[in-house]
Amino acid sequence: RGDEAEQVAERTQALVGSLVSLVAGGTVRSLELSHVDGEPVRESPLAADLPAAGFVDGYRGLVLRASRPGSDRAPVTWKA
Repeated sequence: RGDEAEQVAERTQALVGSLVSLVAGGTVRSLELSHVDGEPVRESPLAADLPAAGFVDGYRGLVLRASRPGSDRAPVTWKA
């Protein structure tokens, strides 16, 4: 079971990293997640990992936004 938990953690890190890279790389300016696998994102297994990666509470779920030029907000980064 330890190996299975490690595999899940690795997949989770890869998934969250990919989502962050969409915003950090400029593919999209923001990304809002309302559901993961049919359940509300705040109740999903990713609920702890997404805020650690920079997602914040939004109206419908969790949102990750790119920093704007001239903004004092830190750029989107995430290290697993």
